[in-house]
Amino acid sequence: METYLSGHGAYRTEYHIVWIPKYRSRILNPGIKGYLIKLFLKIIKGMPGCYITEYNIIKDHIRMIMIIPPKYAVSDVIKKIKGVTSINLCKKV
Repeated sequence: METYLSGHGAYRTEYHIVWIPKYRSRILNPGIKGYLIKLFLKIIKGMPGCYITEYNIIKDHIRMIMIIPPKYAVSDVIKKIKGVTSINLCKKV
């Protein structure tokens, strides 16, 4: 396990995040999977220190393990990821 350094400390915070589409609809087909991966990388690039170490997109849910530094609230990071992907998917469909 790698420990990350910040200005005044060291951390190794991994979060296991799972979320589902509304009503657990089976809408995450291969085309949407590729688009979501590109969106995740674009969103994470805007938050220095955040990394997606592992992800899995199945037809009815998304599961990922992320490293989020202590300077970000976990709820704010998840809110940003879910909000941006939701808006972009609605525009695309």
